Amino acid sequence: MKYTIIKDYYRLAQFDFFKKYRDPRYHCTIEFDITLLKQLVKKKNYSLYYSLCYIFTKVMIGLPDFRYRLLNNEIVQYEKLHPRMLVAAKDGTFSEAAVNYKDSLSEFDFIAKEIAKSAEEKPGILEADQHKNQVYYSSTPKVSFTSLTHISENDSNNVIPKICFGKFHEKHGKIFIPAGIQVNHIFIDGNHLGLLAEKVQYIFNNLERL
Repeated sequence: MKYTIIKDYYRLAQFDFFKKYRDPRYHCTIEFDITLLKQLVKKKNYSLYYSLCYIFTKVMIGLPDFRYRLLNNEIVQYEKLHPRMLVAAKDGTFSEAAVNYKDSLSEFDFIAKEIAKSAEEKPGILEADQHKNQVYYSSTPKVSFTSLTHISENDSNNVIPKICFGKFHEKHGKIFIPAGIQVNHIFIDGNHLGLLAEKVQYIFNNLERL
């Protein structure tokens, strides 16, 4: 978990402003066109869920603001981010699969399926404070939504992004999926969310970039 301690943070005024709030975390739901991605995962036999987690993580690694965290009351920036995904367990509950980010979707999909298979057999929750360089993912594959609010820990300094994917649906001949995103305003502003949405959709439209 390589990281750099940031001594001269460029948004320090905004950081100090939002850190005074009781809970500076906020939510945004964005709909994405995944028509080409659905075709790809069907052709390659990839998991749509793991592919979505991979692409969002890939984009966030390329956006420096999404790699900031608070560690021992210091601002740090991680070199890499890794998905931590909720998966359905065989007993009807759920478990979590923490998968290291890989440079290719095919490798990530293969490893994620292996780790998820083990997690399905042993339901359990990972310790959050040991995984600050992760992004939390979940899904509601049977429920679509236009707005979603994530649960929040009693720690306003928790800046780890949370993303939930809803049920995909067809509209005007294309396939769309909602993504409910939670971020913390001490590090992420609206323009950062806009960049995330633009770059994720760009990859969905240009899958050769994977």
